Order: sequence, then C-alpha cells, then structure tokens
Amino acid sequence: MVVFLLNGGLIMKYMELTAVKRFELKEGPVPSVGSDEVRIRVLRVGVCGSDMHAYEGTHPFVHPPMVLGHEVAGVLDVVGSGVRGLAKGDLVTIEPNLVCGECYNCRTGRYNICEKLRVIGCVGYNGGQAEYLVVPAEKVFKLPVNWTLDKAVLVEPMAVGVHAVRQAHFYPGMGVVIIGAGMIGQATLQAALATGAGTVMVSDPVENRLNLARKVGATALVNPSRDDVYHKLGDVFGQRGPDVVFDCVGNEKTLDTAINLARKGTRVIMVGVPFGKIPVNMAFIQDREIELIGTLMYTEVDYRTTIQYLSDGRMKAEGLVTHHYPLEKVDEAFQTALNLSLGSLKVLLDIAEQ
Repeated sequence: MVVFLLNGGLIMKYMELTAVKRFELKEGPVPSVGSDEVRIRVLRVGVCGSDMHAYEGTHPFVHPPMVLGHEVAGVLDVVGSGVRGLAKGDLVTIEPNLVCGECYNCRTGRYNICEKLRVIGCVGYNGGQAEYLVVPAEKVFKLPVNWTLDKAVLVEPMAVGVHAVRQAHFYPGMGVVIIGAGMIGQATLQAALATGAGTVMVSDPVENRLNLARKVGATALVNPSRDDVYHKLGDVFGQRGPDVVFDCVGNEKTLDTAINLARKGTRVIMVGVPFGKIPVNMAFIQDREIELIGTLMYTEVDYRTTIQYLSDGRMKAEGLVTHHYPLEKVDEAFQTALNLSLGSLKVLLDIAEQ
C-alpha cells in the first residue's frame, strides 16, 4: 500500500532482484510523470520465462539488481500534460521495448532489434513488480473495459507468439510443428491457428500443457518422454513433412530436434531463450537449405493484432493463468513457476485490485 511521506510525497513498495535467487521488498518514492509519460497503478504482473532465467542467473542479458516485470496490467493513475487518447482510470498494458528511433533497424520498422534496445523490467529500466510504474505514453495500449486483469496481462506473452508466426512468413494451410507447450508455445500455437494454420503438431513432456494445446485446436500431440517424435511426424505429415518448426524452448536438444524435423527448404524459428552457446548441426542447415530464424519480442503491429485476436476470440486467455500470488510471496511464485510438477503455466503476481 502506498503511504505518505512527512514532506507530503508518496512512497511505494517494490520488489527488487538483488542477487541470483534473492528478492528484497523495498520502499521508495512514487515516480513522477513527464509530459509525454503516464503513471500506471500496477494490478497484475506475469512471471515470464525470461524472469525465471534472470532469477536463476542463466539469462544471457538480464542480471540483478533489477526490478523485474514486463508483463503488466494496470490502470492509469496520472497522465502527462502532452499525452492524448489516454485518461486516468483506463485499463492498460505496456509494450516494454524502449528504443532509440534512430538506428537502421528502428528506421526500417524493426525497432524490436534496436541497436540501443532497453526493455522495461529486463534491461536498463525497472519493471512492474512495483505498486506504480512510469512509462512513455507511446508504449501504452488501452484495453477494453470488460477485459479481466488475467486477460490483460496476457497481451505481452501472446504477442511473442504473434511475432514468431510473422517471422515464419506464414500462409494459410501451413503445416506446423511446435516444440514446447509452455506459455510461449501456447501463444505460438494460438497465433498459428489464428493465422490459418493447417496441421499443427505440438510436442511437450508435460501432459496438462498438451491437454490445453488440444483444447485450443492442435491437430496432434507428442509427449517425447514416451513417444517417438520422428515416427509421429511421419504419421501426421507423411512424406511432405512440416512447413515450419518453432522451437519454443531453446536448448540443445530441442533445437537439434527442430532441425532434424524440418523438411528440406523450410524454416526453423527459434523462439525460446537459449542458455549460452548451443552447438547447431550446420551440415543440415547448409545441405537442406533450412533457414534458421531468430525472433525477439514484438512490434506495435503484433500488439495490435494480439489485442484484436483476444477481442474477437481467435486467441483465448482461458486456461493459461494457473496461479496467483501476492507480491510479498514472490519467491513462492517463482518456485511454482519453475516446478512443472505443480501444473504451472502462467503465474501472476497480484499487486493490487482494480
């Protein structure tokens, strides 16, 4: 809860990752707002795979000390004097990538890979594990008033899937393999189906994740702990094979599997964040003319597409959020997110109520 300082200012609570596997609940001033900024009263924050990597000290780019949290839902508390189209009380989410606007990638529409990229809650800018968050107004998206907070906080991870599908140069009827049915795998699955995918095979060793993939429309399911994924591939796609393979995990085994599953002349999209350097079978990449494509976050078009899909039902929030914790129980929240045996998919921190 925000409290008043003796001098009339406000202080807020926030959670800082101060070291690997160490959070500290702290207090500090509620941030002020510039003319082109807004202040969000944070209500929900998602625990992302990137957050978990940072917590465990395995993320290649995100390191403590840092206030994590880039999957944010909240209401506007203060709107800067120069901001138009937003008002106090609006339900919003944020696009957390902060860019220079001047480098080649920014000028050609690929600002998600800006040369000077900062990411709210990840790199160079503290995030939403706090009672209040100030961000540039241009990074705020107003959401329908009838949306739940759980749905609102899912825009960010779902947009990752939308962007990954766009990176695949997708077309209707495409045959798809998705390796990994965690949150990002589920987002990629739903984005592929929304874009008109044909046959979609999903592989994951966790049964509840496969069951959710089935409910939203996956054609075939593979549990690699008991099934032969290569045999299943032939049953599902025949001699033609898939048109695109998404690796939504990002480790050596899954990337190797993705390359081996890909048909000659097709694409492997690397969506998951890898741990360090991964050996790649470059002989197959060369000999089979396989395109290995990275995908990072999203751009505005992916956010607007995601909000539209979630509004018209082509993407669904149901079943994705599995756990809620108060901010003070952040360690428990992260342990739940890391322990797949607990059935976790998307774990949320409840900062406040609407």
